[in-house]
Amino acid sequence: MANGVFSRLISVVNIQALRNRRNVAIICIFALLMVYLLPKAFRSTRSMLASGSRGKCLNKLLEFDRVDSDERFISSTHHKNGFFLPYIGNGKLGINPESSTKLYLHDAPEGGVNVYIDSLFNPVISIDMESSSILTEIRSEWSLNLESGLYYKYTSYSTTECLTVKHSIFAHRTRSSLLIQRINIENNNIHSINIRPSMNKNPTIDESLSRFSEKYSKSVISTNINDESIEYTIYCGIIPAYESNSILPLCIALPTTSVYEVRNILELNYIIGVEYGHVIDRDSSQVISSIEDCKTRILDDLKSLSQISSSVLVEEHTAAWTQLWRSRLTVGPSGERDVPHQSVIQYTIYNILSSVDSPLLAHPTAGPDIMALSLERRTQLIQLLNNPETCFRGHPTVDAVVLWQRPTDVLDIHELVRRWTLTLDKHGCMKIPELGATGMMEAMMLSFASLTFTHHHLELTADPHYFHRDIFLERVNCEGCYINLNISLLSDGSALLNVSTDSCDINLYVCGAGCLDKPSPLISSSTLSFPVKVTRPLTALLYVAKNEKHLIELKGALHVRDLQLYRAEGYGSHRLMNAFWVIVALAVVSFHVFLVVLVVREWKRNRNMVVDLPTLYNTGRPGRKKLQGWI
Repeated sequence: MANGVFSRLISVVNIQALRNRRNVAIICIFALLMVYLLPKAFRSTRSMLASGSRGKCLNKLLEFDRVDSDERFISSTHHKNGFFLPYIGNGKLGINPESSTKLYLHDAPEGGVNVYIDSLFNPVISIDMESSSILTEIRSEWSLNLESGLYYKYTSYSTTECLTVKHSIFAHRTRSSLLIQRINIENNNIHSINIRPSMNKNPTIDESLSRFSEKYSKSVISTNINDESIEYTIYCGIIPAYESNSILPLCIALPTTSVYEVRNILELNYIIGVEYGHVIDRDSSQVISSIEDCKTRILDDLKSLSQISSSVLVEEHTAAWTQLWRSRLTVGPSGERDVPHQSVIQYTIYNILSSVDSPLLAHPTAGPDIMALSLERRTQLIQLLNNPETCFRGHPTVDAVVLWQRPTDVLDIHELVRRWTLTLDKHGCMKIPELGATGMMEAMMLSFASLTFTHHHLELTADPHYFHRDIFLERVNCEGCYINLNISLLSDGSALLNVSTDSCDINLYVCGAGCLDKPSPLISSSTLSFPVKVTRPLTALLYVAKNEKHLIELKGALHVRDLQLYRAEGYGSHRLMNAFWVIVALAVVSFHVFLVVLVVREWKRNRNMVVDLPTLYNTGRPGRKKLQGWI
């Protein structure tokens, strides 16, 4: 009898354990549901708030989220994830508005690349609210348009309703001495709010320049900008440069700010002028004259704005950036490791272009350093741009990891520019610095796939082993025409070269590896296709020239003995490896499904086991247990 009671107790304990496990399972499932549902509930709540009394304010900021998936933009979302930092510049001025906000000045020592010099001055305007005690910041986000060099910061404050500040900053692309800031304030409250834009603090320009008191000066002038009289304070002096005994003459013009009452919408425009000379010795006799020259130039810069509106300045700036981005690189996904993604490529090219001046795009009144090109000099630069002889001779840079590093500060961007400049210079693009950002973009386009200019033609010299993903080069300059080159991978491991042109005033001819076939004319709105072939001895994969006879003669000079269709090594094994991993994945999934089904069936079986507990304690008769079978 005792044994019977004991066995029944064991059965009760087992059933109770099963019930505890079931409870634990229910709790785990509930926790997982909460993990998945809470973010959705939070987003729904945020949407409800946006549609309420503060909807206007929050919706403006929520619209910002739409640029996160657009590769033309980087944003605070990317920055929080540790990817990108914002940088705006034009080859003369540069700043990271989200970091120390120090203005950096670019100086190019003779025979060297640009050097960043810290001006020790913070040019970013901040908005001081006179009613700050009743204002609460709701949200602050930023974005940077890589195709226009325009930085935006959105900040929202709330009282009974809300107040939104949209702050844009850009270093003008064609008027390189100007840093322009536009501030749009929208007040949705029923009462007005007083605001005071402020600059020149943390540290002030006085603190930076007055370190050498005998060279420091300060003057106030009144000038017309867009037919409006504005008071400017001009600070002139010297700052330390990159060597211990060297200095940089500098003048900065800051507009005077005042208090504004915001009832509904207020738009403010601030133009900061910066002019500086070349790095010289601190004891040089040219210090005073160089400072005076900077002051003269900054006055000329301000006078040139007398009839120009802020919207025109933005149009000039964006048009210049559009001109720089007329050529571009697009890459497809790759199975290789440590190759740059399209977003990293776009971001790196932007940083390089932002760190180089633009003599071919510069406005005639932008200053004597990079402007006032004579007609003869401009013609020489354009000829060099159309046919940069010997550029580019080397391996493709599209997979060179060291050239696609993500910078963490402005000095990292400087190092990135140095690496690119050195790479291009040592591979035949020695004259590129003379062309500024326009030439730098062209040289980078040639380097991506090892396109090389010779005296008579353009050739694709890349090793086909670099073609492990699709590569599209758009608008590569060739003899004044713009050609498009699309390198496409096919399913059998081979590759195809597609060549086209948008428009061309001259005749161009194209032939494939070894130029064994008759050159084909490249006609606008048509595409020529050439399979990638490998010759013995090795020759270029593609030739483009304006002289058909040259390509025909080239065939006899290459001495090709063998020609084979290129197919990626191990392509079949890659496909087999992919199939193997698919089978493994299916096996793992099938095992887990079987395991889940088994557990559920066992749980259902035990759930239907009913025990009559009172009989366990009835010593007069044995306990009764009803056991139901499988469902």
